[in-house]
Amino acid sequence: MERRKGETRMKSVSRLLCGAFAVGAIAVGSTSATAAGFMLMEQSVSGIGNCFAGAGADAYDASTVYFNPAGMTYLEGSQVAAGFHLIAPTFKFENDGSTHILQDITGQGLTGGNGGNGGITKVAPNFYYVNNDSDLAWGIGVNAPFGNATDYGDTWVGRYHGTDSEIITININPSVAYKVNEKFSVGGGLNVQYLEATLGSMIDFGTALSALGFTPQADDGKVSLEADSFGYGWNVGMMFNIDDTSRLGFSYRSKIKHDAEGDADFSVPADVRATLDGMGASDLYVDVDASASITLPAMAVLAYFNQVTPKLALMGNIVWTQWDEMDGLVAEFDNDQPDNVTVMNWENSFRYAVGATYSYSERLDLRCGISYEETPIPDAEHRTPRIPDDNRWWVSVGAGYQAGSQLNLDFGLTQIFADSMEIDKSESFSEDENDYIRGGLKGDYNSSVTILSAQAVYSF
Repeated sequence: MERRKGETRMKSVSRLLCGAFAVGAIAVGSTSATAAGFMLMEQSVSGIGNCFAGAGADAYDASTVYFNPAGMTYLEGSQVAAGFHLIAPTFKFENDGSTHILQDITGQGLTGGNGGNGGITKVAPNFYYVNNDSDLAWGIGVNAPFGNATDYGDTWVGRYHGTDSEIITININPSVAYKVNEKFSVGGGLNVQYLEATLGSMIDFGTALSALGFTPQADDGKVSLEADSFGYGWNVGMMFNIDDTSRLGFSYRSKIKHDAEGDADFSVPADVRATLDGMGASDLYVDVDASASITLPAMAVLAYFNQVTPKLALMGNIVWTQWDEMDGLVAEFDNDQPDNVTVMNWENSFRYAVGATYSYSERLDLRCGISYEETPIPDAEHRTPRIPDDNRWWVSVGAGYQAGSQLNLDFGLTQIFADSMEIDKSESFSEDENDYIRGGLKGDYNSSVTILSAQAVYSF
């Protein structure tokens, strides 16, 4: 603490700027999504009824483009699948003694409320087309594999770590597949992915300028970041028929690197602006171009499908996600500010799912599934309010209804339950300079997600 007190005001101001933008940089790749980390698994309505247990081997419909392109050879003729998922998350924080850098002087920890429900209801759409008139099939998928939104308001206790976030990705995935023989099919595709992020956090000018008479946590400004990027990747898959009733599937989606560029816009109180200008710091906290790089993870799927009887099918899969690419993030400014490095230390994770489909009649299929998903976040210190993620359970039910000779309708309902999770920046608050102004946010999250899904599949 004595070392920090001895730092110059200009160095404190510079560090505060970097810290504020680093919060935004984190959110370019981390938002409260429905799968572990910030991935969206909701890429198929027929699949969500089984908790995606068969994803990679079931080849129900054209959505196989995403989970395993080799499955396109199992479809006949042409098919269009269009669906949406209404995702309603609940993320509620309860403060448990969050600390402040000047607490020993002011007697006050981080101030503010708990932020209410930080989750925002959003719709994730997907669209697929497949054509298979021979042993060679082709198709295209358009979906949103990453993204969600959170908003805690500008006065909550963790406002210096983040207030609002909205992440959007659009992935376009043209694919081809080839039926090698009656037992084996292969497929692959290219991915063109667009990422857009809008992020906000508050800046504690009162603390940075407290020696000049400003009040800690009472003279707040705000930084808002808007950035976007295009990234490119690939995916491959294969399916193997064990016998007439069972098959194995394997697929792999590559990592995709995004070099996001945009603007950092600052809102600064007038008296703070005048003080900074008088200090010769007129080039700080001004609107500036900014950039941050992030690598979205690779994913591998091993799946099994078994048509046990004419009416009953069982399935299961294991999904591996390469989250260790998220070891840290670097934020860069288009001025003299130094780069900011945020340590994340994420770990690779697994998702396990089993499910069943029962053909109740010629027109109606009933589906169910359960899944357990690991979080890539190693501990409470590396958890952020932008992604209050922990291990979670999925429970799903769904149905498929043949509405006509060419039209199928699919529906799904999913409930996700996460463990009660702790966030504790108090240790990093005392040792990690990146959190030295943001404060030692400490508390517990309770979270859950409800997903309603619907899809139409037209074959011709």
